[in-house]
Amino acid sequence: MKKMALLGFFLMLIACKEKQLKTRYLPDSSGKINHLSIVMPEKSWNGFLGDKVRDLLLAPYEGLPIDEPQFSLKFIPEKVFTGFAKNSRNIIWFVKDPIGGFQLSENMMAKPQLVAKVSGVGQEVQAFYLEENITLLKASITEIEQTEKRRRIGKSPSTDKEFSDRFQISMTY
Repeated sequence: MKKMALLGFFLMLIACKEKQLKTRYLPDSSGKINHLSIVMPEKSWNGFLGDKVRDLLLAPYEGLPIDEPQFSLKFIPEKVFTGFAKNSRNIIWFVKDPIGGFQLSENMMAKPQLVAKVSGVGQEVQAFYLEENITLLKASITEIEQTEKRRRIGKSPSTDKEFSDRFQISMTY
């Protein structure tokens, strides 16, 4: 009987060990719809790279009667980019690195989150990588924002039935 209990215990231990998943806790992201956090040195934000970022991301929507930018930008200096600032939903992070490139990451520091990391030796190289990948970046941000908007609408307490009851919508011909 002891052997059977011991065998059962080991089988349970093996079965539980295989099903253990290593998942890390990610806080919920925050921010308004179509809001981007731009992380770079203050010198770059006030210089060539900041001007290029504003030109590319503050371009107005096509076809609207009044010029309105597609995204709103919030500058965050590298020194301040800690703690709660890392929970923004959309982050474009400029990093000085001898190996230049453009990298998109999802759910890096919060969820749902999109982090675009633009690296290069200088401002010109970083601006080049951003400009080369701006279409991909805008499409990715738009997709995440649409998903977030649907989530917020689904979370809303009102329904179509409540709306029609409240305003007495009637169909008369």
